[in-house]
Amino acid sequence: MFRNLLAVIAASRMVRMHAPITGDIQVISINQGERTTITLPLNPDTSCNGVQSMFFNNRKGHLVVKPLKRSGTRSRDFEVIKSFGEAITESDRVWLSGWLGERPEDFGVQDYKEVTMENGTLAWLIPGGNNWVINVHGRKANRAETLRVAPLFKDMNYTQLIISHETDPKPAGLGTRTSNLGATDWKQVQTAVEYAVASGAKNIVLYGWSLGCLLIGQYLKNGDVASQVTKVVLDSPLLDYQSTLRIQSVSAGFPSAFADLVMHKLKTSWILNVLGLQRKEVPDLIHNLNKPVLVFYSQLDGYVAMSRIGEFAAYNDSAVIDHFVGARHCRLYNQDPERYQAAIRSFLA
Repeated sequence: MFRNLLAVIAASRMVRMHAPITGDIQVISINQGERTTITLPLNPDTSCNGVQSMFFNNRKGHLVVKPLKRSGTRSRDFEVIKSFGEAITESDRVWLSGWLGERPEDFGVQDYKEVTMENGTLAWLIPGGNNWVINVHGRKANRAETLRVAPLFKDMNYTQLIISHETDPKPAGLGTRTSNLGATDWKQVQTAVEYAVASGAKNIVLYGWSLGCLLIGQYLKNGDVASQVTKVVLDSPLLDYQSTLRIQSVSAGFPSAFADLVMHKLKTSWILNVLGLQRKEVPDLIHNLNKPVLVFYSQLDGYVAMSRIGEFAAYNDSAVIDHFVGARHCRLYNQDPERYQAAIRSFLA
């Protein structure tokens, strides 16, 4: 009985949005001198190289950090390069991510404007030529997640549309409290494509990050796909929920089979039905996108499962699959920016 209740709670958390985000890495120490360094325990997340972001306190604190050489066998130091928001303390629990800023200005992009989409969400529009790229961020992130590639596309003279989701907090999003897990959320991608076409886009690249990849996949599967959509780029794609829940269940100390129970409850629980949280349809990305696609992924992603990447590739036999060994979720760019950008240039050439 208790196990069933836990599964219902876990299923509700999949659908509910805007719960406080807490880190799972405890700060060991903060050292302030000529430079500020933060010491964290050594684990698969903190072992990754490359400049990245450190978040804490429900993302009220945001540091851009550079990992230094390992301090020992049990810890690693990170040098603070830039700070947004509140100051960090030794009592904070943090998490690492690939974000490197909060607004286009943080990436040297001054020429942009904020536009309102048809449903009231906000997007950043960075002007360029007739080739467009539409960036779709991941779950519990926001549009700033995608900005690290903005300088590359600006250099390539692409017009960039960086959209928000309806579930994003206001004012960029609508503050919608529940998610349809991609079953209807893909319509935001269609709205963005229609905006680009109406604005004169000749070729459109859809660029997804994590859940954003699944939303793009659902648009290409179910939407009125514009002929101007020519190519797709996916970073750390959420291929399916069940496999991802299995790795997250194990990480939380539950057997992988617990994930299957959660998925069952998500579709059948009368409690979730009464609360308006039941989701009969839970889509995945294991199908043919019918477009040339470049996929960046890591088997050590740590957040979403990549066990079905071979199935995805089988459906998309012309896909370019680029494996970043040892990288973590949506931190592939951070591990090797030159290689990452070169792959995009080659794919779009």
